[in-house]
Amino acid sequence: MKTITFIIVGLFYCQFLWAHNDSLSYYVLNNSDTNYVNSLSDITDCNYLISTAKSHNKCPIIINGSRYSGKISYHIYRADSTLEVFDGDKMEGYIQIGTVLRYSISGQLCLSGQYSDNWKYGIWTTYYKSGKVESIMKFIKLTDEPVIEWEYDEFGLLEYYNNEQKEIEKIIENTH
Repeated sequence: MKTITFIIVGLFYCQFLWAHNDSLSYYVLNNSDTNYVNSLSDITDCNYLISTAKSHNKCPIIINGSRYSGKISYHIYRADSTLEVFDGDKMEGYIQIGTVLRYSISGQLCLSGQYSDNWKYGIWTTYYKSGKVESIMKFIKLTDEPVIEWEYDEFGLLEYYNNEQKEIEKIIENTH
């Protein structure tokens, strides 16, 4: 039910946030402020070129000069013309737990997924502009890549299936 509510709230914000081109709005929960910045670089410390970190760890959130820890909800208008809506917890600027949704400029859901203990976790789904499912990916902790993938064409027909969960779990087990 929380995810459905989050999707509805995200759709509501789509129209409002596209009016603020190339901006980030973030709200720190349990605080009274909503803050607007002109550029994502104003509150992130990005290290794309030399970092080997997980993709979602390459740009930690910086608020008031420190890597942010606590509950946070943010709405980012991205360079790829999508709106990213996140609700969850950050620790030292990095995602600990939360839900991420991406919407097209028309308000169509493009991506949904969750994080747990700083890893993509559970089912992540991408959607075509038509609203049909493009891909479904299952993530487990300690992996940056999906362990099971389903990819569909625009008519809903399965084009690709890959299940490496057992093999990946064995590798993880042997390294710990």
